[in-house]
Amino acid sequence: MISTPVPRKFTRAETAYHEAGHATAAWLLGLRFKNVTIVPGRQGTLGCITELNAPKWFRPGEQLTPRIRMMAERRIVTFFAGKCAQEQYLGKKVRSGYESDYDSAVALAATLCSDSDVADAYLHYCLTASQALIRRHWSAVDRVAKTLLEKETVGFREVGMRIR
Repeated sequence: MISTPVPRKFTRAETAYHEAGHATAAWLLGLRFKNVTIVPGRQGTLGCITELNAPKWFRPGEQLTPRIRMMAERRIVTFFAGKCAQEQYLGKKVRSGYESDYDSAVALAATLCSDSDVADAYLHYCLTASQALIRRHWSAVDRVAKTLLEKETVGFREVGMRIR
């Protein structure tokens, strides 16, 4: 689950754009999920994507095939997409509120890269790829966010309808 922790007062719209970034990236990159929501969760989250589970064959700590590397990269780009969408919406850098997303990206990159300098460079690449994805598909992110603001929870299929 990708979620938004509560570091400061996020507006409802900020949360919607953050989660819409995750959902749009996941959908475009072929990662299935059940739904995306801006309903606050029990763990103190402001929103999340539910059931963004990795397939059973995805075990990057055990083996690194090209298929596993590509899945890891898609997941890392998706982790960063919430922050990227929120920054695009606000027109400024976001300094907090994405720590769990960042920690998930770092942990996954560490399984792919044997050296911390390589992992840092790889994470920078994935962040840049996520920023480009959000810029390129901003109108889709905007439609998903507006739907979240209206309905609060949106299923995978409806996210796809808003993206197309």
